Amino acid sequence: MVLQILTFRTTGRRMFRMAPFHHHFELVGWAETTVIIRFWLLTAITCGLGVALFYGEWLAAVGA
Repeated sequence: MVLQILTFRTTGRRMFRMAPFHHHFELVGWAETTVIIRFWLLTAITCGLGVALFYGEWLAAVGA
């Protein structure tokens, strides 16, 4: 939302067509289920990356 406001104030154009963010994708033409599934996948990937970073740092600290 901050990016939307800053972009609008500086350029006079909106970055996204509508807020909340997922409505932007619906207006672009994505089906609601497509938006939901892709957000789930993005969440799963970032959670996996976070867990991998945590355990990588933990293993380095423990010395295993």
